Amino acid sequence: MICFDLDGTLLDTKYSILAGFRDLYEEIWNECRPLNELEFVLGGDSLALLDSMGFPEGSIHGWLKYIDCYAHTIHPFDGILDTLSALSQKGLILGVATNKLRIEYEETMERHGLKRFMEHSICLDEVSHAKPDPEPLLYLAEQSEIPISQMLFIGDTSYDIDCARAAGCDFALAGWGASEALKKEYAVVLEKPDELLSVIQ
Repeated sequence: MICFDLDGTLLDTKYSILAGFRDLYEEIWNECRPLNELEFVLGGDSLALLDSMGFPEGSIHGWLKYIDCYAHTIHPFDGILDTLSALSQKGLILGVATNKLRIEYEETMERHGLKRFMEHSICLDEVSHAKPDPEPLLYLAEQSEIPISQMLFIGDTSYDIDCARAAGCDFALAGWGASEALKKEYAVVLEKPDELLSVIQ
């Protein structure tokens, strides 16, 4: 089974997430912060993040509303659709482990034509502990009845790396979405999605 992270791996959502958070922050705290100061919000547990920063309860819905204002900036990374199609044609089972809420996942995956490729998925509001905890990957292994040792996880952040490591799952870094700093640190880096086809042969 090949499991993917969503944001920064399948879809380029970086601007929408950062701009949405900027707008929410300005609404709540009356301060506009530059996007380059907000990259700490990427990849993690959004509910826990908002709580830790003192945002009012339910602020996640405001963030989602603002993200939706930038939906026109979201798109699959180059080569993702063709790669997913090729993997499916090879008979491989595909899945997603994301820190998005289920409602976000369903809307976003459907809108961009990705949902049809995924047999399994697990979202933020369906686990007790989000990535980097191993629970999402362990859940997918149980759901699919595929041993975790036979799974490959593709992601773009340290949260994804730590999740795979804790679960005992093979991992490859999505170089097309990962930071340059992380690419220098991690040994197995895919620069383009179609490189995955040679990895699994």
